[in-house]
Amino acid sequence: MKPNTPRFTESSACCQLNQPRNPASGFTLIEVLVALAIFAVLALAGWKVFDALIKVRERNQIHTQRLSALQSSYTLMLRDFSQMVARPARQSASTEPALVIADNKISFTRMGAFDPTLRSISSLERVTYQYDSSQQRLIRTSYRNPDQSRPQTPPTSVLLTNISNFSVQALEPAPTDFWPPVNNLVDTTDNTKMPQGDNRLPQGIQVQFTLNDKPILWRFSLVKKLPEPLASGSKTNNGTDNTPTNQQNSQQDTSTGNGNQASND
Repeated sequence: MKPNTPRFTESSACCQLNQPRNPASGFTLIEVLVALAIFAVLALAGWKVFDALIKVRERNQIHTQRLSALQSSYTLMLRDFSQMVARPARQSASTEPALVIADNKISFTRMGAFDPTLRSISSLERVTYQYDSSQQRLIRTSYRNPDQSRPQTPPTSVLLTNISNFSVQALEPAPTDFWPPVNNLVDTTDNTKMPQGDNRLPQGIQVQFTLNDKPILWRFSLVKKLPEPLASGSKTNNGTDNTPTNQQNSQQDTSTGNGNQASND
């Protein structure tokens, strides 16, 4: 006899499908893979957004630092050039002109800080702007006293970095690469052949360079002579005022009145 085997009927299959799933069975492999794929897509999108925000922040910081360096350099040059004075500088055995421009280097004398203690500190400074082509940077040096009996090491500060095509010119009014103007037969690169004690100043200074492939041009006008103070009356050569005072006017009126009275009598 054949053993009794359970029969698989349509009604029994429907009953098995309608039975609830066992909670201990978990998710199927397909469900887990789909969930992992969705999570990976969301994580990748979030990482791209976060990475873009970090790059934008870094670019903004670099741009802010460069803009701050440009503003500081421009303000410093404007202050130095606006206080330039026509005063030569005595260096050891020679005398340099008040302004020297040669080989993308400018040296000049400017008014310094006033010493309230009235000590033996000069109120003048000797400032030099020089371009270092090997490291592509602009360097500023300043001597606290323009007259140096022996060579000294002045304080140095780096104003700009990663710049190229730097040039400084004098405007008179056409730009020139050398100052003071000398004869064409004289070698302008030799300081010993320059005019000694020349106190001439041009009408302006032009500085141009390239920063991050962007050309930058600065022009500064120079004040050669301060304007005369305005006064109501004219002054003589010795500085006395020729404007009559109120007391002098009253005396003149009194004398005029006495003279008229005497003539009437």
